[in-house]
Amino acid sequence: MKQRFPVLILGALFLGCLQSHAWAPATHAYLAERFTGLHNNDIIYGSMLPDFSSLIPDNPTACAKLNQLTHFEFDRLAPSDFATGFSTHNGTWGADYYAHLCYTPDPDPIYSVLKIQQISDEFGLSTSNAEGIFEMTIDYLVRLSVGPELGTRIKNSVEAANEANTQALVDAFAQPLADRAGMTLAQAEEAIRNAMIMFKTMTEAYGTQWEQDVAYLQSLIPPMLATFLGVDEETAETYFLRATEICSDFQTEMDRIVGIVSVHYPQPEGQEEGLPSEGSPEEGEEEGEVETDPWDINFCAQFQGIVDNPLLDMAGPEFQVFIEMLHPNNADINGSVSVDTTYGNDIQILGNGILDAMNEFGLIARILKDPNFNNGVLTSESLRTAWEANLLQLKTDFGPLATNVLNVLAPQLFMVFNAYLMLGDGDYTIVSKPTEENPDLPFIASGNGSFGLIAGMVALLADKVTDYVPGGIANPELDKTQYVDFPELLPDGDADGDGFSNAIEYAYFTPVICNTEEIKSDPSISYVVAALNPYIIPLSGEGLDEGEAEGQAEGVNEGSEEGPAEGTTEGMTEGEGQNEGEEEGLPEEGQPEGVIEGGEEGLPSEGFQEEGENEGFEEGLLEGLSEGVTEGSSEGQEEGVLEGEGEGEGEGEGETASHTADQNADYLISLSELLRVIQFFNSGGFHCQSGTEDGYAPGPGDQSCTLYDSDYNPTDWEISLSELLRVIQFFNSGGYHPCEGSEDGFCPGPA
Repeated sequence: MKQRFPVLILGALFLGCLQSHAWAPATHAYLAERFTGLHNNDIIYGSMLPDFSSLIPDNPTACAKLNQLTHFEFDRLAPSDFATGFSTHNGTWGADYYAHLCYTPDPDPIYSVLKIQQISDEFGLSTSNAEGIFEMTIDYLVRLSVGPELGTRIKNSVEAANEANTQALVDAFAQPLADRAGMTLAQAEEAIRNAMIMFKTMTEAYGTQWEQDVAYLQSLIPPMLATFLGVDEETAETYFLRATEICSDFQTEMDRIVGIVSVHYPQPEGQEEGLPSEGSPEEGEEEGEVETDPWDINFCAQFQGIVDNPLLDMAGPEFQVFIEMLHPNNADINGSVSVDTTYGNDIQILGNGILDAMNEFGLIARILKDPNFNNGVLTSESLRTAWEANLLQLKTDFGPLATNVLNVLAPQLFMVFNAYLMLGDGDYTIVSKPTEENPDLPFIASGNGSFGLIAGMVALLADKVTDYVPGGIANPELDKTQYVDFPELLPDGDADGDGFSNAIEYAYFTPVICNTEEIKSDPSISYVVAALNPYIIPLSGEGLDEGEAEGQAEGVNEGSEEGPAEGTTEGMTEGEGQNEGEEEGLPEEGQPEGVIEGGEEGLPSEGFQEEGENEGFEEGLLEGLSEGVTEGSSEGQEEGVLEGEGEGEGEGEGETASHTADQNADYLISLSELLRVIQFFNSGGFHCQSGTEDGYAPGPGDQSCTLYDSDYNPTDWEISLSELLRVIQFFNSGGYHPCEGSEDGFCPGPA
C-alpha cells in the first residue's frame, strides 16, 4: 500500500494510514495544558504523541494495532510527566473520546457529532471528510484563541523526544505490537523508534507554522484542504470559511471537556487552572528570546537537516542518492549529474573541486550576513536582492501547495537549492521521463554545474511529489533566465578581483569544514576570508614575516608605496640582489609598528572580515609583494642575471635544464612567470606558438613543440590544479633546481 504523504499539517497533520485521528495536535496540546494546569514539554509532547502510530510506512496492520495500543492501552507507560501527557489523549475518557463518537451507531448528540454532521449535510461530504474539516478548523480556532505562543510551546516540546521517553514507548508497546501485528520484537522496536523520529520532525515544523501570523495561516489552509478533499482551492476555502462560522462557539465545548476530564488531573497546589506552573520551562524563555537574523545562514545546519530528515525517505530511492551526498563536510555535487532509471536507479553526481556547504556557500553566507559588505566585486545588497528574488522564483516554480509541503517537511531544501541557484552555472537536458500516456518510461537526464544539478533534481522530484500533492510541482522544468546568478562565486571566478581565481585560492588556503578545519598551506587564513579579500592572495615571501603583527591600514600604504619606491631606487643603484629583498622584510621593521598600530587601525574597508582578523598576514602580503617581490625578486633576479651578483645566476651556473616556465632561466619563478602559468590554467589548455614570450600560447592548437615542464601529470596540454600548485611551490621557495626522482624532474629551493 502506498502510504499517504503526511503533508496536511495544521489541522490534519496526522491523517493517513487507516483513519482520521480526531482532534489535531494543537487542540490536544491546548487541552492537556488545561487538564493538568501545566506548561511542560513532556506533557505537551506526550499529549500529541499517540497519533504517531500513523507513521509506520507501508504496514497498515501495524498502524492499526499501534493506534489501538496508544489510544486505549495508554496506561502501559510507566508513570512520568510524559505518561501523564500521553494519557490526556486517550479514547476511553480523554480528549479523543469527545471527537470520535461520530463513527459509533446512534451517537450521543455531543458537540463534535453535531458539528461534523452539519458540515457533512451542508456540503454533501462523507463523515470522514467532514471530520477532517472540523478537526482543522478547531485547531485553527484554538490557535487564534491562544496566540502564536502555542506554536512556540509545541515547537519547544520536541525536547521531550529524548532517548528516555523513546525507550519508555518501546518498553510499553514494542512487545504487544509485535504479538498483534505479526512482527518480531526487533521489527516492532525499530518501527516505534523510526515513527518517533518522524513525529519529532513533523511536530517541530508544525509548531513553527503555528508561530506565523494569521494571514499566513489563512492562505495555507485552503490548498491543504483541497489536497485532502480532492477539490479545487476555491471550493476548499468555501468549506473552511463556513466551518469557522459553524464552530465559532468552540470555546464552550473546550471548557466543558476540561471540566469533565480535569478530575483525573488534580491541579497543582496553589495553581489556578490552565496557568503555567512556577518554574516551568517556558517561564522566562520568551522574555529572554533573541530575534534571529534571517541573513545569518548556517549552511552546515541546512545540509545536515536534509541528511537527518526521515520524512525525505518517502521521496524514493532515486532522490535518496542525492540526499546521501549532502553530508556537510563531504558535499561537492555541482560538477555534473546524470540520471537513468532504465535499469534501476543509476544516478551519478560529481563535484567541481570545492566543498559546497562552508566554502562555495560560505562565500554567500559571509556576504549575506554583513549588510555593509562591499569588496569592489560583490556587495551584500546585490546578493540579498538576488537571494530573495531567486527564492521567490523557486517557490513560484514549485507552486503554492508543493511549496507549503516542503516548507513544513524539509524547509532546508529551499535554502540549499537557492544557494546552488545563486552560483547558477551549467544547464540540464531531459532525454526521457514518464508521461500520463506512458508512465513506465524511464527518467533519463544529464546536466552540469549548479543550475544543472538543481534543475535536474527538481525534475526528478516532480515525479515523486505528484504521488502526494495533486498537480505536483507547478513548473518542474526550471528556466535559467528567471534566476540571478553570480559567476564571480564559481571556481573559475574571482570573487575579490585580485587576479587569482577562487579555485587557486581554495587550493592554497584552508578550506572551511563544519566544526573543524583541514590544514593546508597556512592554517591562519581560511578560504572564505581569502577569496573575498583582494589583499590576501596565495603568495608568500619576505613580506609574510614583516607584516605578521603590523596593522593592515598602515600596511596598505606602506606596501603599495614604499616597496616600489625602494625597490626601484635601491635596485638600480645598490645592486645588492636577492639578499636585500630578503632582509628588508624581516620582523625588525614590521613588528614594532604592528604591535602599536596594527590592532587599532584594522581593515582597509568594512565588510571584508571581522576586525583584526589576519591583519598582519594581509599587510605582509601587500608589503611583501611590493617590497619583497619587487625589491627582492625584481632587484635580485634582474641584477643577478646582468651583473653576476644575484642568487639566481650563482645557482644556475653549471645547470643546463631550467624549467620551461622560467623564461629567463635564472632558476627562480618570478611573479610574471607564475602569472603566465596561471593564464594557461585558466584557459583550459595551451599550445605551441613561436614568437611569444615563451613559445606557447593559451588555448588549443599545435602540440608539436617541446613539452612544457608544468604539464606532467598527465601530459595533456592542460595545466591541472596540482600542476599549478607545484609552480606556486617553486615561487614560494625562493627558487628551484633540477633533481632526479621527483614528480617533474625539479625540486623546490636553491641547489
